[in-house]
Parts: sequence; structure tokens; C-alpha cells
Amino acid sequence: MSLHDYGFEALYRWSEGKDISGGIPAILLKNIPGAVDVKSAGNEDDKKGIDYWVYRKNTKRAVTVDVKNRSIDPIDSFGSDDLALERWSVIEQNKIGWTLDDSKETDFILWFFHPTERWVLLPFVQLLAVAQEHMTTWEAQYINKTQSSDDGRWHSLCVFVPRPIVLAAISKRFYGERRNND
Repeated sequence: MSLHDYGFEALYRWSEGKDISGGIPAILLKNIPGAVDVKSAGNEDDKKGIDYWVYRKNTKRAVTVDVKNRSIDPIDSFGSDDLALERWSVIEQNKIGWTLDDSKETDFILWFFHPTERWVLLPFVQLLAVAQEHMTTWEAQYINKTQSSDDGRWHSLCVFVPRPIVLAAISKRFYGERRNND
């Protein structure tokens, strides 16, 4: 495990440019069945884990998406593929991160790797379940990075879990095993 620190406000301002080249709305329109329109969510929705509303034909409720922008593609930078999972939102107050927060109104999480425009789209409820089950182990096993407010009053912590580990945990938990009928 390695520990690094980086400033929050600068990264947040950078992440607000989430419509760069229209990439994210195009990804959502193409990969959410029946999607006909994508709208950016407001600031009040951001605290609920909503960056985008995806409207689908023949449905009354929009699909919600939380985007996790990455300024690097870990495959290019580190030779491995990971997903940044927020363990602590505010360490000093023991406030859990978005990955473990079952009050979020998120349907999907979209990681978007800006340099390569690669992306990963996962259902939040499945991710939430496996993160709640495995986070303690993942935190001990994989790289952790802290992020601080620019004035240093609070810190958050992300755990960078290899994507295949996350997908295997989801598959094991949600895709059922054959029961023996003895």
C-alpha cells in the first residue's frame, strides 16, 4: 500500500469539465438501452451522487449516473487497470466515501479516463454491495491515496482496486452459483 496526497479544489474544478468533446453523453446514449437524451445534473444533485440524468424512451424515471473523471489512464501510467473507490469522504469525521454510501441515488458509476477516453460503466448497487463486503481487505491490499482540501482541514481516501478484482467480486456475488440438489 502506498499513500499520496493531492488537492481537492483543483481536481474538482478540473472535473467540472466533464463534457469535454461530448464524450460522456455519447457513451451514455450508446450504452444505456433506450437512452434518448442526457442532461447534466445540478449542484444539489451532485451530493446525491448524480452527475447526469439519462432519459429513456417509454420510461418515466431517468437513469442517474455518477461520473468519476481520471486525469490519467492507469493502464498507460502504471501498466495496470484500476478503479478508484472512495473509502472515506472525510476521514476526520469518519464520513464514508461514495463507494460505501447506500444513501446515494446513483444507478450507474462511469469512470472516464481522459487521456485515452477509455471508460468503465458499472451498476452502482452491485458495486456498493461488493465494496461493503470487501473494502477492508481491498484497503489493506491495494494502493491508497489521500486527497485534502486546499486548506488541509479535511482528507478523503481512495483505494485503487484492480478492475478485474471488482468485476470478479460482482460476478461471484450476483451471478449465482448452481445449488446442489442432494
